[in-house]
Amino acid sequence: MEQILTILALLLTLTTTFPQQPDPALVPEAFFDIGKTLTALQEEHPDGRIFTRPDGYPDAAAICFGEPEGDLAYVFFGTQGDDYLPVMTARGEELRCSGLLTTAGTLFPSIPDAMSFSDFFSLLDVTEYDAINAEEAGIAAGWMIFEYDGKQAWMDPGEADLAVRRDAHMIITDLEVEDGNVRLAGERTAPPVLKREGDPMRTLFEMVTPDFDPTAPAFVRPSARGILIREGKVALVYSRKYDYYKFPGGGIEAGEDPVTALIREVREESGLVVRLDTIREYGLVHRAQKSWVRAGEMFIQDNYYYICQAEETPEAQDLDDYEAEEGFTFLWALPQTAITVNRTHPHGPKDQRMLERETRVLELLTGEGFL
Repeated sequence: MEQILTILALLLTLTTTFPQQPDPALVPEAFFDIGKTLTALQEEHPDGRIFTRPDGYPDAAAICFGEPEGDLAYVFFGTQGDDYLPVMTARGEELRCSGLLTTAGTLFPSIPDAMSFSDFFSLLDVTEYDAINAEEAGIAAGWMIFEYDGKQAWMDPGEADLAVRRDAHMIITDLEVEDGNVRLAGERTAPPVLKREGDPMRTLFEMVTPDFDPTAPAFVRPSARGILIREGKVALVYSRKYDYYKFPGGGIEAGEDPVTALIREVREESGLVVRLDTIREYGLVHRAQKSWVRAGEMFIQDNYYYICQAEETPEAQDLDDYEAEEGFTFLWALPQTAITVNRTHPHGPKDQRMLERETRVLELLTGEGFL
């Protein structure tokens, strides 16, 4: 009797229906990187960097780690902008890779150049998938969505006619990990917008030239400067006359707070309208040197840098006479281009220490993963 019960139990086990799982041999190796921390991936891929992929999702950009031009990127957030870039720098040991941006051929190297939908999903042992039509989501029309290895998968066949091609864009997402990253980002404490007594903005570096008499009268001219980043480029003002790049911003007027000055100066020099709710402190650069304008005086300047975002539609520039005479031009520039130009090109009578300040801030932003 005991043997019969054992056999019945075994038969029941064999006939029980389990959730469908893909053949382990077909699970791409990159899937095993999902869930790894950003710090771990940075150690494994020392040449990788943090960047934004504007085409990452059907309706949003993606904050990624890897090689911007590579075949595979590790995703940490899906976002409409650069909101999550600071937390990538601050919480690398806690944030986990939530997915992959890649192509069908990269994930499944054995597939042919083109194959039918039915053959592709049969190969993956996937029996259920949906096609997004224009009425459901116009911007994602044509995308296929399905579940694979417990993760959400999106595929854009592009213009292929009922076929999956090797270069089909694919997004793999572990929704649970992604939700955890979003919660971590929500827990981060945004730095104060204004410098407060006892809680100063962090000092990025100091530029003190021992060429002045510390007892001499001082001309103090604090400034506020904006850091606006979009798709790996940074908003800069370029001087056509003297061939250099600078962050939009300038002097803080008497009775004006740094944030008000920031918004005013960025709008005047670039036309960008800074959104108040996006302003976050980045850091302070302190300068002290002999005045090159007022004989016998020293020049002191605290430069307050803020990371911020702007409205989609810019306004016209409102330049001072000297800015117009220099040919101030706003553009979105690659950081390395600005660094190279500022460091290697001749700039006439311009203060090279000012250009070095801007260049070093660009290098810090790059090194900390913002660019």
